Amino acid sequence: VLGLISGYAGGRIDAFIMRIADVQLSFPAILIALLIDGVARAAVPRELHEIIAFPVLIGAIALAGWPQYARTVRGSTLVEKNREYVQAVRVIGVASPVIMFR
Repeated sequence: VLGLISGYAGGRIDAFIMRIADVQLSFPAILIALLIDGVARAAVPRELHEIIAFPVLIGAIALAGWPQYARTVRGSTLVEKNREYVQAVRVIGVASPVIMFR
């Protein structure tokens, strides 16, 4: 979703989202996963550590891997945004945000 928003909106929104992705990509994924695990372990009581271990692992993988998918979707959005059929729909006068979701 962030890649679609970034590619379609452009400008400052694109720059902001992609800079966040750049910062996150500068750290190894295992470091981000360890950080998320450490925060989760500090936030919950010791008795719940085993119960939340699996959901925290899934969340850590998701949060560590989103920039690659966001960049891929952003690139595809930029390509599709400049296609002739999108420009034709804009000339016809269909609302701009509706174009990408159809």
